[in-house]
Amino acid sequence: MRILVSGATGFIGGHLCPALAVAGHEVSALVRPQADTSRLQAAGVTIHPCAGPDAVAQIVAGLQPDGIVHLATHFVAQHGPDDLAALVGANLHLGLALLDSAAANSVPWLIDTGTFWQHHGGRDYCPTNLYAATKQAFGDLARYYHETGPTAIVTLELNDTYGLRDERGKLLSVLLDVARSGDRLAMSPGEQLLDILHVDDVVAAFALLVDLVSRDPQGQRGRRYFISSGDRITLREFAELVAQTVGRKLDIDWGGRPYRGREVMRPTPGGDPLPGWAPKMSLAAGIREIWAED
Repeated sequence: MRILVSGATGFIGGHLCPALAVAGHEVSALVRPQADTSRLQAAGVTIHPCAGPDAVAQIVAGLQPDGIVHLATHFVAQHGPDDLAALVGANLHLGLALLDSAAANSVPWLIDTGTFWQHHGGRDYCPTNLYAATKQAFGDLARYYHETGPTAIVTLELNDTYGLRDERGKLLSVLLDVARSGDRLAMSPGEQLLDILHVDDVVAAFALLVDLVSRDPQGQRGRRYFISSGDRITLREFAELVAQTVGRKLDIDWGGRPYRGREVMRPTPGGDPLPGWAPKMSLAAGIREIWAED
């Protein structure tokens, strides 16, 4: 199949595109003109530089993909005024251009990416932050195309992810840096639950969903799935696991900083579990992999 992937140079996209290519798909990547695409090109991925949403229609019309995986996003946990344009541009404008182009070219399916943070406090919809609100807003825009267009739109909700070549400065990277340096780290009291998946398991989920949707686009139309580790631990327990796995003491000042406003204490997904998928990488094994690589 010809598959177009947005956000291909991001953490998940950078792992997913080569995996799809290995599986025999013709993978095209929608990327910013200045992005480093060397790893994607080495994997046989075709690069389509895209200066902005206005270029999307031309790219989709020329490529005529069998499906689209929309991963491009802009994430900030707590936004400021300078973040507004990027949040709207990546999370709404670009995605809207993909939706409209998919409909105009009768692309059979589009997979969108949602977040557990759309369900603060376990509610059906309650955005944890503005990022989550933009993800929900995109879903509302997609509903119009779901009701009126030919493209089957399916959503996969994710929570926290980790793995090799992660340059996002996420929690595990911070803890491993502390393990190396011995520096003291001020953290919240640490009672929030984590639901964290290795990127290989996330890639497997997307590959499975691509197969499900491509075999029966209209049967999957409008479905919302999620993937979860099924083995949640507190932040304190996670830090202890990191210390045990790498054999280093972590100097953490628990309670040295407050919980963030609207801290996610218990991650809650929306939709249904992705059928036929289960995580394979344990947290300890994933941590060892990254520690050995670094």
